[in-house]
Order: sequence, then structure tokens, then C-alpha cells
Amino acid sequence: MDIARISTTEGAVVGVHSIGGMAGVGKTAFVVRAGHLMSGMFPDGQIFLQLHGHTAGQRPVDPADALASLLQTAGLSAKEIPTGLDMRARMWRDYLAARRLLIVLDDAIGYDQVSPLLPGTGESMVLITSRRHLTALTDAHVINLETLPPHDAAQLFARVASRTDLMLDESAVMPIVEAAGYLPLAISLLASQLRHHPTWTATDLLADILAARNRLELMAAENVSVTAALELSYQDLTVEQGRLFRRIGMHPGTDLDRYAAAALDAVDVSTARRQLEVLYDYNLLTQPVHGRFRAHDLVREYARGLAAAENAAKAEAAGKRLLSYYLYTARLADTFLERRAAAGVPEVQIDPPPWVPDIRSTRAAGAWMNNEIANLFAAAEHAALHGWPAITVALSSSVHGFLRGRSQLDQAAAFHSSALRAAHDLDDPLAEASILTDSGGFQRLFGDPNGAVECLRRAVDIYRSAGDALGEANALDELAASQVRIGEYANASDNLTRAQGLYRDLGDRRGEAHALNHLGAMQDVVGDYHAALASQDKALALYIDVDYLVGAANAANELGYVQRLIGDYGAAAASQERAIELARTAGFPSGEADALSELGAVQIATGNLTLAATTLAQASRQCRSIGYRRGEAAVLLSLGAVQYTLGEHEEARANLSRALRLYRDARDRLGEAKALNAIGETALPDEAVASHQEALTLATEIRSPEERARALEGLATHHLNRNEHEEAEDLLKQSLASYRQTSSPRVRNVESLLSELEGSRSVDKPQRPDGTLRPDGTSS
Repeated sequence: MDIARISTTEGAVVGVHSIGGMAGVGKTAFVVRAGHLMSGMFPDGQIFLQLHGHTAGQRPVDPADALASLLQTAGLSAKEIPTGLDMRARMWRDYLAARRLLIVLDDAIGYDQVSPLLPGTGESMVLITSRRHLTALTDAHVINLETLPPHDAAQLFARVASRTDLMLDESAVMPIVEAAGYLPLAISLLASQLRHHPTWTATDLLADILAARNRLELMAAENVSVTAALELSYQDLTVEQGRLFRRIGMHPGTDLDRYAAAALDAVDVSTARRQLEVLYDYNLLTQPVHGRFRAHDLVREYARGLAAAENAAKAEAAGKRLLSYYLYTARLADTFLERRAAAGVPEVQIDPPPWVPDIRSTRAAGAWMNNEIANLFAAAEHAALHGWPAITVALSSSVHGFLRGRSQLDQAAAFHSSALRAAHDLDDPLAEASILTDSGGFQRLFGDPNGAVECLRRAVDIYRSAGDALGEANALDELAASQVRIGEYANASDNLTRAQGLYRDLGDRRGEAHALNHLGAMQDVVGDYHAALASQDKALALYIDVDYLVGAANAANELGYVQRLIGDYGAAAASQERAIELARTAGFPSGEADALSELGAVQIATGNLTLAATTLAQASRQCRSIGYRRGEAAVLLSLGAVQYTLGEHEEARANLSRALRLYRDARDRLGEAKALNAIGETALPDEAVASHQEALTLATEIRSPEERARALEGLATHHLNRNEHEEAEDLLKQSLASYRQTSSPRVRNVESLLSELEGSRSVDKPQRPDGTLRPDGTSS
């Protein structure tokens, strides 16, 4: 306990401290310990008064009776104590005015009970404990006690257990205190069981906790228990407040706002907000951030137990209202975030909730999803377990656009796995195809293109068999993008052509834009830069026309990337600036990071290294803030180039090596080839040859002419440095042939090197009188 939080100043008015916290958190122990430590500061003594705000079988102490008790403690006889609250309060304040006392008022029920007991002036300190937030005590210093940090919780457990055979680092101790929610009362009750059962081990106790259907039953000793402590707080609630508290126990997630509470309790949001504030006031809920409320694990378990005793039909109705609220609002948010029109998602009939958040923009939609994504997953799992698998599938589909835009792979995998099980329960092939399409897109983006191709081929077959044209177009589009990653360009081109035709027949312009975007990406990889520019330009126009800013940001970024490759740096910078603006407006952090990274690459190409370093540092922060590892790898490539140019060779190589590891972890083979070539361009000779040779093999396998040409050029440079001109010339010619498959400005560099080689050969080799060389290289 941090007693230092009670501030004191020698010789000054010390004042009033309100110590709050949930039942069992140790408020009384805190003030008793504080009183012991500060006893020397109060020469006129200490007074401890129990106000019984939450004592079983006792009414809270009336303030007039409390004053009588305090005045008797001060030495007055019963006859000397006046009648009436005001007279007693005045006498008490007069008594305190000339004294320096420490007064503890323990377990207050509220402001009206304690305000007459407070001193007016003087140098006394008052410590008030209460389960409520005494907000009306405007001049009090507020201390709200939290549960213990894990290490302190383990120390408390060991101290109370008083077992010489118990080690703090024992594997069972941390899980036990975690199961106790780090609540001092719960920890002490569990530890006392270990103390009184000498044959038990901590592992035995943990096994009992894990096997218990209700762990609160284990947290009891004689007439003391966590349940009893919580009951005393619950009994203070009105009927309406108690009902909401019980229903919060039914909530499957970790926290909630007033809209979810309104759905659970079938009340308006204003009423829900007031009731939530009351529960917070009683320390039955915490408020981690403004507008959101959370119950401690043990409080939630207590509330869940109360809810289980309610009418089953009413409990089911409350749960269905909550699921309907989450699905309805997720769909509303998804209209601003979705990548494409979903196909195959089962119809779910829900009643629109009367109260929903104000979501009218991409940013608002993203913010709501970000706050609720853990609850949405919990709701999806809850729906699957309670006989509503269609809701599970629908929720997974509704969050896909958000998770994809923020590169949240782990959460997406969890949703897809849960939804796939639900689709099997439904025996719904189209629902399965929908999930496979979403899952395949994520697998491609995060390093498993072969797995993505397998998923997406299954989805295409299911949709095609069912005659679902939209689903088939969606799956073909994603399949083609994955095939590009593994070098199946002809198949990708065929699939994109069919997807475009299906989208066009359906009048789905956003889908058509997706297909164009993927077509442009493929044309870029194979070096057809002018075709890629045309495709991305059309995709960008379509995205803007249908007001899909996430897609527009992607297309603008891809456009700028190709413009940089062909040396049109002014246009590239303008495209990346536009991509950054679009991504920020859309609330699309990974798209913003990509565009910043590409803008930094343009600034490197134009020689503005200082500005590039600043831009890339911003991109790196953005990537790390959202766990966007593939984006971070691209940033590190550019940052390494800047550092190498500035002479910071060790830092450059470290960043390039990290980029290579990140690309390999993501199984991004094109990125891996880029990183290998970048390492080769900065490494020592032997390492450079190995890196370029590995890049050459990889680029040839995935059919990337740009990286193949770059690897060959790097190997040629090595031979030039060793004056091995014939080997260098052969490699440069191969490099030039690969570069010419693209529109790369490096064509001119290689042509220049070859020209220099031919010029040096004509000077160095012996000539005939007519100026021509003999076949054997000697002159006549």
C-alpha cells in the first residue's frame, strides 16, 4: 500500500482524505497502516470510528450518534453532549480546532453521514473509507485503491499462507493470485486455506480453483467471504440498478458502454448511463476510459451467478438484444469500412436496436470498431455457444474490413476459425465460402500465399457450383492476388479478367476497382509499368467515384510506387501525398504507413536524405503502433538506404538484416528478394555475392524482372571491381535484358556501364592498322 499518497505538511492544515475502492481491496487495512506510520505526527492521538456502511446485520451509524460517540471519546459525559445534530457538530468542531488528531472514519455510506463529523479548521487529519465515490466531498483528497500488482499479490499470498515450503516463484502461485483477481481479500482467503491444510500444496489449491464451477465458493472462511462482501454492496442498489448489474454479469466481453447497457437492460441510453454511473459510484464497476465501464473478474462472476437465478426467458431475451445490437452496429460501421459487398453470409433477422452510436463517417466507424473489437469477438463466440451460429458468421464478415485495414492478423484468424466452425454447424456451404474468401485474403497479406490459394480455390468452386456470381468474383479476385505472390501470372491474369467481367455484369463498381487494383499490382511485378499505371489510375478513379477511401488510398500508393520505378519522381511524390491524405481521412493506419514509406523512398531517389529520414521515422512509428510488420520491413529497406548513403554503414546493415527477417517471417518472397539485393549493395564483397546470388534465384523463381535485373547488376559490379570484364559484361547484358522487360530508369545505367566496358576494351586490346581487332586479339 502506498501510504505516501497521503500528503502531509508539517505545521499546516492537513485536511480530509477519501479512500475508496471495491469490496475487499483493503481500504481499512490501508488506513490502519497509515495511522500506525503517522502516529508520531498527531500528538493529541488517534480516533477510529466504524460507521458500518456495509456491515452485515447492522444499520449504518446515524451521524448524530457518531458525534455523540466522538464527543464521549474526547472526554465529555453523556449529560454534557447536546441534543440535535447541529449542536453536536458545532461542539465537535470547537473541540478539534485546538488539537492535532488523526481521525479514521471507516466504511462510510455517503456524504450525509460523514460531513457533520469533519473539522472546520485546525491541524487534524481525517481518513474516510467508503465503497462509494464520495464526490460531494469537494475539498477531500481522493485516493482510489486498485487491486495489487502481480508481484505484491504473490508476496501477500506467501505471507498469509505462512508456509516455509512455499516459494514466491513457484509455478502455481501466480495463477492462484491471478484467479483471485489480485484482490487482497480473495488472496488472503485462499492463502488461509493453504495455511490451515498443511498437507495441501499450492498446486493442489490451484487444481481446486481451476476445477471449481464457482471460484467464489472457495474464497471463504467462516463468516468472511468475497461473496458476502459483494452482497453488502449489491444490497444498496435499487431494483433497476440491481437488474442492470445482474445483466452486466451476462455480458460476454470485458467492458461496455451505455449503448450496450441499454440493449442489455431494454432502457434508453440516458437511463443506462445514469445507472452505470451509480454502479461506478458504488465501486462495482471501474471506468478505464471515459464512457466505458468494466467489472472486476470476481464482481462479474458474482453478477453472473445472480443472473443465472433469473427467469431463463428474460435472460435469453437480454442476451439476444445485446447480440442484435452488436451485429446491427457492426454492419452499420462496416458500410464505411468494408472492402467489398459480402456474398454467402447467412441472413440474420434482428430487431434494429432503438439506440445506436452516431456513426456517419469512416473515422467514426473505425473508432467504434477499435473500441468494440474484443467485445465483438466475445459476442461471436457467445452466439456460437448458445445456438446462434448465423450471428457468429455475420459478425465475422462485418469486422473483416476493419481487421484487414488495420492488419490485425491474430484477431482475424480467431474470427475466421470461430465462424468456420459455426458455418459447419449451419451446414451452409456458401457461409463457408464467404469465410474462406476472407481468410484467404488475410493469408495472402500476411505471408502464406500458398495456403491462400488453397482456401480461395475451394471458395471459387463452392460459389461457382451454387451459381453465386458475386461470391465467385470476390474469390477470383482474391485468388488472383495470391497467385501473383507465387508467380502464377497467367492464371492470375485469367482470373482477374473473369472477375472484372462478373463485377461489370453485376454493376459492382467497387469490385471492379478491386480487380483493377490487383491487375495493376501484377503488371508492376512483371515489369509492365505503363500498363500498371493505367490500371491503378482507373482503379483510383473508380474508388473515388464510389467513395471508398481505403481502396483509393491503396490505389494512389500503388500508382506512386510505379511512378517512382519509372523515374517520374514529382508525380510519385504527389501520389503518395494524396495516398496519405486519403488514408488519414479513412482512418486507415496501415495504408498511411505504406504511403509514408513510399514517400520516403521518393525523397531518397531525389537526394533529399534528411527529409527522407524524418518521413521514414514517422512511417516506422506508425507501423510499430499497429504491429504492421510487413510495412515495417519496407520502411527499414528505405531507412537502410539512407543510412548507407550517409556513411552509417553498421546501422544500415542492421536495419536491412531486420527487414529481411521480417519479410521471411511474413513469407513475402518479393520483399525477401528486395531485401537480399539491398544487403548485397551494402555488404562486403563475399557477402554481397552471396546475397545477390540468393536474390537472383528467388527473383527468377517468382518471375520478378526488376529484382532479377538488380541482382545481376549487383553481381556484375562485383566482377567489375575485380577487373573481370568479360564476366561483368555477360551479367550486365542479362541484367539489361531483364530491365528492358520493365520501364525502369536503370536501363540507362546498365547501358552506360556496357558502353564504358566496350570503350575500354577497344582502347586496351591491340588493333590492326585498319583499326580492327584480330580474332586472337593481337595486331597484325
